[in-house]
Amino acid sequence: MGSEPGGPGQVLAQDTPLVLLDEPTTALDIGQQERVMRTLVAVAAAGGKAVVAAFHDINLAASYADRMVVMDGGIVRAAGRPEEVLQAALLDVCRQRMLVGRHPTRGTPLVIAVD
Repeated sequence: MGSEPGGPGQVLAQDTPLVLLDEPTTALDIGQQERVMRTLVAVAAAGGKAVVAAFHDINLAASYADRMVVMDGGIVRAAGRPEEVLQAALLDVCRQRMLVGRHPTRGTPLVIAVD
């Protein structure tokens, strides 16, 4: 989270009740993704901010989000807590059979595509 003008650090430091992010972890390695997500959680908790972010990585989103929305073609297909959302909605949206288990240390939903 750099401090360059207009960069993520500056955006998160602004005094706003809502932070909107479009794929904030794209092109980052797994360690950087985790740091970004932990920072977003900390900013939300400490500053009383709502963080709304778009992700394509459903497992990363499910690991940190308290609420999720699954969309398909601009239409909301499911919304709620990750464990509620990551069920039947995935089959319809991904057109792929999915198994939903639990992350071994976090206990959050973990989605695996199967043949």
